[in-house]
Amino acid sequence: KIIHDDDSIVVIDKPVGVAVHPSPGWGGPTVVGHLAGAGFRIATSGASERQGIVQRLDVGTSGVMVIAKSEHAYSVLKNAFRHRTVDKTYHALVQGHPDPLQGTVDAPIGRHPKHDYKFAVMADGRASVTHYETLEAHRFASLLEIHLETGRTHQIRVRMSALKHPCVGDLTYGADPVLAPLVSRAPGLRLPGQVDGDETAVRTVVGQQVSVVPALDLVVVVLATGGESSGLTEDLVAAMAGGG
Repeated sequence: KIIHDDDSIVVIDKPVGVAVHPSPGWGGPTVVGHLAGAGFRIATSGASERQGIVQRLDVGTSGVMVIAKSEHAYSVLKNAFRHRTVDKTYHALVQGHPDPLQGTVDAPIGRHPKHDYKFAVMADGRASVTHYETLEAHRFASLLEIHLETGRTHQIRVRMSALKHPCVGDLTYGADPVLAPLVSRAPGLRLPGQVDGDETAVRTVVGQQVSVVPALDLVVVVLATGGESSGLTEDLVAAMAGGG
């Protein structure tokens, strides 16, 4: 679904089951393929299979993401992520109740030694810092707000699993199948105004709403579980309370 489109970027709502770009072993639909089929022209910068892509969401994650259409937009957004001027805030629904209720986890993440499709906390991995805070506590799960200083693959999923509080529905990292399936969602992006050459404004996209606000030199990606930007759905709470 197209949320916003201009000469610099296209903002989409990616559904579950769609990869961002082609990759070995994946034969399903991709964002890049859908955009090409719909006639969208995207930036040619980047590897051939992921031209115009400046961020990614897992196949099992739905939500808002931005794709660069102009070479200038690609350069600006790539540099923002590369130099960590991006402030990332996520919401994640995890099993149980983290103790303490808020904290920081600083431990390297690397490829899992036995399963190459997974990642794990590894002594020889890449630096990874995750800050979390409990927003809501329920009988069998907690809603956390998470801030990332780094952007490692599966960072939140690996972190929560290592703390023995895997994301609800994340069977790859040890979640209880009784609470599955529950998909992740990224409902919002805040993009630097320099994307389209305007250094005095920033475009904010949250769901269907697009607005212009005073200049901010950052990109914010917000991830929430379920499809709600905060809180838990009544059905999920009922399911957890009943154990199924």
